[in-house]
Amino acid sequence: MSVDLLKEYIRLNKIIPGTESQSVFENDIIVPDIKPDIREILLVDADVSVDSAENFRDKLNVNFTINYKILYRSKNEELPVTPINCSSSFTGTINTDSMDPEANISVICGIEHIDFSLLNDRKINTKAIVKFGVTASCIKEVGITSDLSGNESIQVKKQNLTVSNCIDSIKDKCTVSETISIPGVKSSISEILRTDTALLGKSAKIIDGVFTVKGELSVTTLYIASDEGNSIQYTENSIPFSYTTEVFVSENINLDTSVTLDTFKISACEDSDGELRCLSVEAEIMIGASFYENQEISILEDAYCLDRELKLSREIFQTSSFIGDVQNQFVLKEIVRKTDYAPDMAEIINVTCKCGAPEAYVESGRIVLESFVKCTFLYLSNDSCPVASFSTEIPYKYVFDKKDVPENVSISIKADVEHINFSLVSNEEAELRIVICASASISQSNEIPIITKAAEADMAGDNVNSRPSVVIYYSHPGDSLWSVAKKYMTTRDIICAFNDLDENSLLSPGMKLVIPK
Repeated sequence: MSVDLLKEYIRLNKIIPGTESQSVFENDIIVPDIKPDIREILLVDADVSVDSAENFRDKLNVNFTINYKILYRSKNEELPVTPINCSSSFTGTINTDSMDPEANISVICGIEHIDFSLLNDRKINTKAIVKFGVTASCIKEVGITSDLSGNESIQVKKQNLTVSNCIDSIKDKCTVSETISIPGVKSSISEILRTDTALLGKSAKIIDGVFTVKGELSVTTLYIASDEGNSIQYTENSIPFSYTTEVFVSENINLDTSVTLDTFKISACEDSDGELRCLSVEAEIMIGASFYENQEISILEDAYCLDRELKLSREIFQTSSFIGDVQNQFVLKEIVRKTDYAPDMAEIINVTCKCGAPEAYVESGRIVLESFVKCTFLYLSNDSCPVASFSTEIPYKYVFDKKDVPENVSISIKADVEHINFSLVSNEEAELRIVICASASISQSNEIPIITKAAEADMAGDNVNSRPSVVIYYSHPGDSLWSVAKKYMTTRDIICAFNDLDENSLLSPGMKLVIPK
């Protein structure tokens, strides 16, 4: 007689172990012909954008671009600061362990550290430590065995589980195109030195079948003004963005979203009077979302026959249940002292702050975030060097409000600088007030044992008819009604009836049980 598996099909997020690595990428940057010679490098900064990722199972080739932002004092005394904004393409190789070719791969790259040296007055050598973080997942429809049929003597043990059923997912882009006017108190633009961007106030929700993402693109631009002294000025602007799409899911599902800046371009343009008092911004924002619904399922944990041997084949399916996310905003206040070798500060021109790679862990039921902020000051000095800079790192630790978080969860953490306020305290110290937005996405790994095959066979050795009519058994540590019944090929109901127990009774070591054939 054949045994049939009864299955329930569900879409699960298959977990594929992620990996991290870092490598050093060296590059020589040549000063463009239209730029003056370098007297002194003030600032070398960079960010990374991922172009593509090629999966070769045992390795992953990541094609990425490093975007350099350099400021320097030139030998042309009429230009206090000169920018170089350039990009270089690289390929990094990450060793992976049999990556599923159907996996949805996400690669995050970041600059851990960058060193630079001036080779001559027209060449800069850079060494950037790039950190790669690779996560992979694969939505698969899985048939989970819930019962067996074909033999009335089969005894089954079931287990109830809560899993996250992935209903749908989207990946799309939101285009931002805006022309920004410079405030009247600011001078016209002669040349853009650098631009820093951030996505602020991000929110996502579903109302009446419409998935909406809203936020603001913050743009801070440092530029040389078209005034008599070629002064350095900056302007801060926020551009609202909104993305909507129709989805066929309910409003009470679990929503896991990702909103990142994919591409960004900015240029100075003329206003109605023909003056360079406008900034043209073109950006693409990547929107990613997965929609999860918690579902109760009953899976077949174990089975046996009363009169024949039942052979079971099992497979462990690793999946992730999305628990939820949390987002908090906090303020980091610090008095920063300049480095000893930097000249005294007379006026701060601009401060840039970037969060380092964050680490997260659970302590006493709460998520703890540890990281640092790298701050770079560009300022005017009364010294012989009119424009100078220095950098420092501010470590911080933050505890999220969310309580009762389990210890064995996976946490995807992000931290971004939303706003910076700065003021000069003395010619050696400055006060910083940094607003940081931190978010954590929480998921829990589950191992689902799936019975993939069941086959009956003749019993080896003595069959059940040759066994004693009654067995006296003294329970051992770890025994249960199910394990004892399976061992002696009877049922839990029979053991309970002969020993005045109920089906929820627990067996203590040394308990005497009467087990009839």
